[in-house]
Amino acid sequence: MESVTTKQVLGSNGLVPLLYQYFMDCKYSSSIIFSAFCIIPLVLLSSVTLYEGRFYLGSIFTVDNNLGAVLGMSFLGDTMVWPFCILVPLLFVLVVRAANYASITINRLSSQTINGIENRKGKENVAAVLKKTNKLFQGNISHYRMLIKATPYLVALIFWAYNTTTCAFHNELGEKYYPYQSSRVFVITDAKGNTINQEKALDNQMLLPKWDCDKIEAPLSTWSTRLWTLVYYGLPPFLLMQLLLIIGGLSLYLKSFRNWSKEHNAKESKDQFLVKPFSHDGFGGLGYIADTGMAFFYSSFIFVLLILMSYFKEGVSPSWHNYLLMVFVLPICLYAFLSPSLIVMNTIRDAKEKYLGLLSNEANKTFYNVVCSDLLSKDPSFVYQHTQAIKTIYEQIQKMAIWPFSISTVIKIFATLLSPILALFAQEIIKHYLG
Repeated sequence: MESVTTKQVLGSNGLVPLLYQYFMDCKYSSSIIFSAFCIIPLVLLSSVTLYEGRFYLGSIFTVDNNLGAVLGMSFLGDTMVWPFCILVPLLFVLVVRAANYASITINRLSSQTINGIENRKGKENVAAVLKKTNKLFQGNISHYRMLIKATPYLVALIFWAYNTTTCAFHNELGEKYYPYQSSRVFVITDAKGNTINQEKALDNQMLLPKWDCDKIEAPLSTWSTRLWTLVYYGLPPFLLMQLLLIIGGLSLYLKSFRNWSKEHNAKESKDQFLVKPFSHDGFGGLGYIADTGMAFFYSSFIFVLLILMSYFKEGVSPSWHNYLLMVFVLPICLYAFLSPSLIVMNTIRDAKEKYLGLLSNEANKTFYNVVCSDLLSKDPSFVYQHTQAIKTIYEQIQKMAIWPFSISTVIKIFATLLSPILALFAQEIIKHYLG
């Protein structure tokens, strides 16, 4: 049976497999490609903003007759731009890594399953599931095919169109479409010129200057950023869709594996075991699936960080939609980690119960032979060794955990997930009491 490759898991068409083909599956080092994606836009945007005096923190401000000098947003203060130069390429690398782990998991489980299935019909069933899984990786899901393929393009186009029109053409659209306004502003100096550096709450929204929103005074910053957003705002929707397809495809395969394992354990054949209780990982030989779950988690958590960046912008507080996006993405992040393990947990539990049942029956037979016959007097060493062997194996199987990851891993995951929320609360507390 042919093995599943990383390229197949990433799909056969679309932006993500195209980038993988040209930048990851090529003769050049992936580290060089990654560095280029990070460094080149940072150098270009930094050079442009330095030239137009919009690079440093505090370099952009507006003067209000009543408030004084109110802080705007500089290039370094725009955490939705320069961090993306690092996070988006990292996200691409992690999604490719997740695809690689998914292919390894499927290939290892397929090998175990094929070796444990003797009849031709069963082997054909495995091949059919693999074919269906590959279709899911490619987004070929009956009536939803066009929707799956079109959604990332539509979302990316909306992001880019909104960003371009509101930042570059807000004067033509009117003040209400200007993207950078807030009712909480940071005042550098008061109306008399005294330095105060305080955050103040206003009754109304105030328009604040932004480093890439003035095509007259800063044309290079304005138009170069529009090209930048086409890639670094446009790529995440494609990566999210592909990650969801990878998780969905692997989940489909793991559910089938559970059925195969359950059917196999119901048979009397003891030649092959899909769940191996004496594996060194302590999870029946399926602990590597936890590594796949972790790869999914790290990929999805980058999306959390991308949204989290909006909470640290210079001179402005996050908008309501930033909180809404965070609420939407955090459950996806948690599901990405748990989905493979939740399915495999049942497989390990079923096998564990089966093995313990077999050993209990064997122990009862030995006990019956000892009590109801003269076996103990004839061969006491055999009885002792046989009983000890059953006991040792029973204890080993009892130790086999049904979750393919440790408690410490779970704590790390939840700590990572909660860290953005805690950081936001800490930021608000500091602003309230020390601002």
